[in-house]
Amino acid sequence: GPVNPDGTYTYTADIKLIIDQECIACHGATNAAAGYDISTYEKTVSQITLLLERIDLQTGQAGVMPVAGRMAEEKIQAFIDWMDQGMPE
Repeated sequence: GPVNPDGTYTYTADIKLIIDQECIACHGATNAAAGYDISTYEKTVSQITLLLERIDLQTGQAGVMPVAGRMAEEKIQAFIDWMDQGMPE
């Protein structure tokens, strides 16, 4: 089911948890793969377009993130909904 049943998302309560689970091992402040650091709210917001492009690719497509394959659909939808909601912190 959805990451947050009421359908509203904030960075602190929802998005950061997904980033910590799925992204930060390779895209943190100290080891940013390809120079892509999403370790803070500000950095995530400023790079949201590329993030959404990459997580929306299919497993096996060049550039898909995470490298191991597409995340669960409800996690991807959480990013999309969060962006649509104005990316509240």
